[in-house]
Amino acid sequence: EEAELTQLSDDGYPLLGIKNFDGELISFATISKVSADDNELMIRSLCTSPNFARYGCGRKMIQAAIDWMNENDGGKNIRAKVASDNGPSMTLFSNGGFVPVDLQWDDTAHYEYYIMERSNHAPAPVHIQPNTTALSPLIKTSEYI
Repeated sequence: EEAELTQLSDDGYPLLGIKNFDGELISFATISKVSADDNELMIRSLCTSPNFARYGCGRKMIQAAIDWMNENDGGKNIRAKVASDNGPSMTLFSNGGFVPVDLQWDDTAHYEYYIMERSNHAPAPVHIQPNTTALSPLIKTSEYI
């Protein structure tokens, strides 16, 4: 049985992560409110170490975030904030059933990003899963933060 994925940050929203055998964080996702006056939640960031790219960590983080939002009344739609120039993240979220619904500019960090959305009631598209046998010696999937 997998351990709990969630560790709450100081603001009460989760930091979800996967550690390798050495206890190093190799993938994480954060969730927060869409805005201060809104109760809807969003995947604010998702990052995977380049050494562990293409092992399914990103998909696991998206699913963990969706599961957490469903358990905590995240709303009828699941949203994510994705930098417009981040092709791999755009592909990851698109393959997970997310579509771009708005293009915005972050004045503080000075970058353009998409708000991507997936219906909370629609199942994710089915994709052929890569052989994950190679994943087991690299990642302790039973130990999460």
